Amino acid sequence: MEVLTRSYATAEEARQKIATVLHAKYESDSRSPKLIDSVQEIYRDNFSPEMKTDWKTHSNNLGHKEFLGYFRCHDGEHKTADGRQGIKANDCSACHVILAQGRGEQLLKLNPQGQSLEHPGGDFGDMKCSECHTGGAP
Repeated sequence: MEVLTRSYATAEEARQKIATVLHAKYESDSRSPKLIDSVQEIYRDNFSPEMKTDWKTHSNNLGHKEFLGYFRCHDGEHKTADGRQGIKANDCSACHVILAQGRGEQLLKLNPQGQSLEHPGGDFGDMKCSECHTGGAP
């Protein structure tokens, strides 16, 4: 675990150092290539040194309904270098393809091209999901 929690400047540096450390420690074990691949995958899925974020940075990174998740950066306020706005805070289809939604038989109406989100209770404009869905947080 120590190799995962070291500080690395880039994901590439982490990938290389994880391989070096684990290979040195387990070089005689025939399973070491699989171990190295697995630990590198864990790192890739949970750490982003270029963005200065990791699994410890925020309380829950799994979504954005009850925790800020992606809205920490894609909040409609961050701009690209040329001054254009990035991903809008409530543009679900920028990242997601909603194949089906609703309840019961509505879920059988799959659309592989995707469909617009129909929020239960109506359209909430530019609000972030986390403004209402607080996950019990004050």
